[in-house]
Amino acid sequence: MRVLYEPIVEQLERENAFRQSRNVTIQGKKGVQYVAETNVILDRPAKRKVDGKSVDVPGEPLELRLVIVQVGDVETKSLLSTSVFVEECRW
Repeated sequence: MRVLYEPIVEQLERENAFRQSRNVTIQGKKGVQYVAETNVILDRPAKRKVDGKSVDVPGEPLELRLVIVQVGDVETKSLLSTSVFVEECRW
């Protein structure tokens, strides 16, 4: 089943999962950085170009941590939103 990014963000917002991280300045405006994290599993095949065509490349599902960062100011909560997938270290 394919899950889109926006419903994950909306669910984290409903759960009040975003925590204030630090004060920041973006384009001269003072703001606050908020961070939320959740576990996700990427289980679809990777894609690779072979002879100009997209080909599925099967592999093991990847359990990753999705980290979402939002920066907002007092008037408008969201000035910027970005995310990153982080593979957990297994040392």
